[in-house]
Amino acid sequence: MEEEHALMTLYCAHNDNAEMWIGDTGATCHMKSSTEGMYEFEKCDNIKIDMANGSTSSVTYIGKYKGDVLCADRNIKKIVMKDVRVVPGLVKNLFSLSTVMRNDWDLLTETRNNPKVLKIKKGNVEYKFDRKVSKNANGSYLMGMQIKPTKNKEIKKSKNEEKTQKLKKLNMKKREILVWKGEQKLK
Repeated sequence: MEEEHALMTLYCAHNDNAEMWIGDTGATCHMKSSTEGMYEFEKCDNIKIDMANGSTSSVTYIGKYKGDVLCADRNIKKIVMKDVRVVPGLVKNLFSLSTVMRNDWDLLTETRNNPKVLKIKKGNVEYKFDRKVSKNANGSYLMGMQIKPTKNKEIKKSKNEEKTQKLKKLNMKKREILVWKGEQKLK
């Protein structure tokens, strides 16, 4: 019989805005309890998720999530997760390790001093579950990752900036076409 292990994060005392995430090999998707840090999300009806305790919960939104991973070594890395489900009442946010592994991310361990660090890696990008949380039943430590969500207004601002840049490029292309057509008429 295969064992499934969950990895947990601990609330970061020095950053009140950080969210707790549990890295879970058994979770079929990323899940959180609110839309904070999410963008491009859509309302859902009649979507249910089977929970580890045997109960069923409703999904209210599905979208993308953006935040800053707060590493134990004080580094900060940007993260974007797709197809994140909002499940109201969820006690901890779930980071689906099986989802990232299905998308060609490697799941690795690294030994630093005494504790092992769990990390996911794809190419040159890696995120570490580098927070020692608590001991599990067999005496080993559960490891986790903290993510500070990007504020929704910051996401909207960056999306508006992207749209503005796209419009500027489109306008430049239109001008180039008009100039080119004008030159063609002169010949």
